[in-house]
Amino acid sequence: MTSENLKNVFNYYVSILNNTDCMLIFERRVSKYYWERKQHFTVSPWSIHSREIDPIYKIATLDTILTFIGDVLFIDGKSEKEISEIIIGKIKKGGKWIPKEEKNRGVKIAVEAAGMQKRREFIPYS
Repeated sequence: MTSENLKNVFNYYVSILNNTDCMLIFERRVSKYYWERKQHFTVSPWSIHSREIDPIYKIATLDTILTFIGDVLFIDGKSEKEISEIIIGKIKKGGKWIPKEEKNRGVKIAVEAAGMQKRREFIPYS
């Protein structure tokens, strides 16, 4: 298996997820992956009012992403919808979901810490 084949498989699963309420995003500033549950509306069965639910995030490591893909890679006879349900079920099981503000705050802190580290490592020429 070449890295190009792995990229194609990865992109296939990401495209399946992007058609659901979950998706995988990459935060370039801190080089981290996040699972994102998209913003959606819920309707109470007891009233006509709907409620807007903001997107929430969960940190996704490359190991967990590849584990999810590996778990369903060799399943035969499943539709894309069934595969996405398996993956989403695994995503929702573990870890803690955080709101967008908390994710952005964590990213901002990590970016500032990296900037401080770079300034500390900079040695000016005399």
